[in-house]
Amino acid sequence: MIARYPIEKSPLYRAGPNKLASLLGFKSGKALKAFVGDCEKSYACFQHDGRGIEHPLRKLQVAHKRLSTLLVRIEVPDYLQSGVKGRSYIGNARRHAHNAGKRAFTMDIQKFFQSASYKYVWKCFAKQFELDLDVASILTRLVVIRGHIPTGSSVSTILSFYAYRVMFDRINDCCESGGVTFSCYVDDITCSGDGATRRLAGEVKRIVRSYGLTPHPSKTKYYQPSAPKMITGAAVTKKGLRLPNKRRKAIHEDFKSLLGREVSENVEVMKNRLRGRLGEASLFEDRFKKPLKSPVLRQGSSQ
Repeated sequence: MIARYPIEKSPLYRAGPNKLASLLGFKSGKALKAFVGDCEKSYACFQHDGRGIEHPLRKLQVAHKRLSTLLVRIEVPDYLQSGVKGRSYIGNARRHAHNAGKRAFTMDIQKFFQSASYKYVWKCFAKQFELDLDVASILTRLVVIRGHIPTGSSVSTILSFYAYRVMFDRINDCCESGGVTFSCYVDDITCSGDGATRRLAGEVKRIVRSYGLTPHPSKTKYYQPSAPKMITGAAVTKKGLRLPNKRRKAIHEDFKSLLGREVSENVEVMKNRLRGRLGEASLFEDRFKKPLKSPVLRQGSSQ
């Protein structure tokens, strides 16, 4: 596990222009300032699965990776389940397992990275990291494109948390005061407990909107105490975490195709996909470990 430290111990905290430049791979503060003046040209912008991707290139990519490495070493609250090593979408669901028999609701922030504005990124550097205003501006220009956090950068996930940490802290305080467990996984918000009511969901939405963000209008889901809760791709039940039926069916269909020789694609490609699905499933339920040793997955593609 990575040893984490308070934000005041971060090399970024109160860094001057030359120190910041050195941390990010530039020769001097002057060189860094010159680079950010035109760094928006250092992105590859393209569409993937209907989503716009803004991927940093070359020196900008290196700088983003270095910044990400520095940010993930800082202590973060327990409610954050993304962007740092050792936390994941499964851990996000597991955080609510003790409330399997209670109410819950989930909601998404619509187009979070595209809505994460220059203003809040700058504020996080100026206030949380206590950078001089001009240094905060330089660093902000290095990590935003067209006024928002890029959608395809290695730093985007952890940076989006710091940009809106004050908002997430407010939501957490609101939940804690009512005995409700809160977690966030990038743009997914989950609240569970007896107090996870529609009234609380309305308050969470008001907080989100007050920071210029928009809760996705069709992606707020409410769960009654007796119902399984779908939380970041895991089914939280009274018997523990379970693999969602959709992924369970996909495993069954892959095995059926391999056993029946009804494979319309490369056999080894399908086997590798099935191994991946079983490996993921075994994180939810131990019984999926045994099929990983199936002779079907050990056979060569020529058999």
